[in-house]
Amino acid sequence: MSSAWDHANRLRVADLRVTRPRVAVLAAVNANPHADTDTLYGAV
Repeated sequence: MSSAWDHANRLRVADLRVTRPRVAVLAAVNANPHADTDTLYGAV
């Protein structure tokens, strides 16, 4: 399981700002890897 630090590091490597919404979306995708957008929206 990835931690918030791992998600933040991925964003930094991609030259993106680390924001709470971005970290939340990455955590939701990590927890539900084959989910559709409605499921991810509900998880965030």
